[in-house]
Order: sequence, then structure tokens, then C-alpha cells
Amino acid sequence: MAQASGLTYVAKNNRTPETIMRTTTYGTGELINDALKHNVNKIIIGLGGSSTNDGGAGMAQTIGVKFFDQANHEITTKLGGGDLNKIAKIDLSAINPQLKDVQILIASDVTNPLTGQNGASAVFGPQKGADAQTVEKLDQNLSHYATLIQQTIKKDVATIPGSGAAGGLGAGLLAFTNATIHHGVELIAHETHLADKIKGADFVFTGEGGTDFQTKFGKTPYGVAQIAKKENIPVISLAGYLGEGIEQLYDEGFTAIFGILDKAEDIHQALKDGPKNIERTTENIVRLIISTKKG
Repeated sequence: MAQASGLTYVAKNNRTPETIMRTTTYGTGELINDALKHNVNKIIIGLGGSSTNDGGAGMAQTIGVKFFDQANHEITTKLGGGDLNKIAKIDLSAINPQLKDVQILIASDVTNPLTGQNGASAVFGPQKGADAQTVEKLDQNLSHYATLIQQTIKKDVATIPGSGAAGGLGAGLLAFTNATIHHGVELIAHETHLADKIKGADFVFTGEGGTDFQTKFGKTPYGVAQIAKKENIPVISLAGYLGEGIEQLYDEGFTAIFGILDKAEDIHQALKDGPKNIERTTENIVRLIISTKKG
């Protein structure tokens, strides 16, 4: 979803309370519709890196959900998080019928509920530009939205773990499609048959932007390491930076962890240099492995 509704599309100086009230998952819904045109039977949607806080309402509009205001007029503008309080009624009669035959899998490492102190607005809103007053308003709007969903489909999506992912897109997908939530790395490992593919490997390489003690709380390299550990395969992990607590990972299936930067540089340059830094670091690791085998 970040490719359509991601935070990277909002310049840092534009990450303001006004912006987060307007950002929408409408584009993510357009991607779903485009996939349906290709007659797919399964859609995997990764939740994370969003700029939105609309509870998936924008996405819902594109797949045929209709929202009406107090005057019973359909809301045709693209809904953002700041608009959810305008909704008085939800109509599901025009939802794209193709969705009934498509399995939708949500890949998410976030277990936050939709609302409350651990919800989408309170936890993730500030990094998207929300101040304290805006967080409160957005949370109230999502609560109103969740109440209407419960009245419409008799399902309390607000309390489901992961419903607060991607500004509440998790809740919208759970409410308006047959989607199910799965731990991100476990889902991708299953879909790619990772366990079968690494059997017989001498080493497994993995990596992420930054590695620290949080990696063991379900991040992708941790999931890869757990699979490799069952096969007793050494795991080498690369990262843009190494933070505190990486020593905790050595008991979790990680054999060695390397930072790839060769000099101090800002984040933009580090991202630009990423491919060559990964290549250089990997080459040196492999050279060392080969030299020890020769011995």
C-alpha cells in the first residue's frame, strides 16, 4: 500500500496536521481494482509506511462502498481521516462482486487496534504530522467510523489486532472484504516456499535498514533466521546501521551481523549508496568464507 498511499510521497515539510487529515487510501483501492481486472484469485497487501489515517475509507470507495452524510447525500470526494465524522450511513450493495472470489491476505507486523492509546492515531499519527489535538480528533473520527461499521456489518473491527495498521487500512479491509491478517514475514515465507528453498544451502543472507534489539520482535530478518535455524544453516545479516542490543540476536539464529556503511553520511546518501554498499560488504564476506574453505 505504501506504493500508492505511502509517507514517502509526503515531503517532510508537508507532514502537518492539515495533511494527515486529508491523506487517503484511495490509490490503494485503485490498485486492488486493477488487480481484479487481471482476474487474479489472490491479492497480498503489505501494510506499512502509510501517510494515511482514514481507516481504509478511501480504499473502500474505490471498491464500491458508498458513504452518505446526515442529509443522505453520497460523499463522492475522496475520504481522508478528517472526513470520517461526516459519514452517517454505509451502503455495501455496490461492492465489486469479483471480491467474493478473491482471497485477500494482509501482511502486517503491526498488532495495534484501530483506536485508543495504542491505536492508529495515537501511535502512528505523530510521525505523519499529527499534533496532540489532531491525534484526538482523528481517533474520535475512527471511533465514529468503527461504530458505523459495527452497525452495518455487525462486526467490531476496532479491537482486532492489526486493525490499526497503515492508518486503519487493516480495519477497512477486514470490514469490506474477506481479508485475513497474517504476520508479514510468515506470510511471505509461506507464499515463497522459503523453507523449501533454503534447504541444502551453506549460508543464508538477509538484511534490513537498521538492526537492533527490536529485530527479534518479528521483523523480517528474524523470521528468516528462525527458518534457517531449524535447518542449522548459518545466517548472515546486513544492515544500514547497527543499533543497541544486536548481541541478543546471536541466540536467535543469527551467526553474524554486519553494517554496510563505510563512512558517515546522511540518510539520503546512504539510501543512494545502498546497492553498492551491500555488494561490497557481501563480496568481502564471501571472500572470507571462500578463503577459510580453502584452508
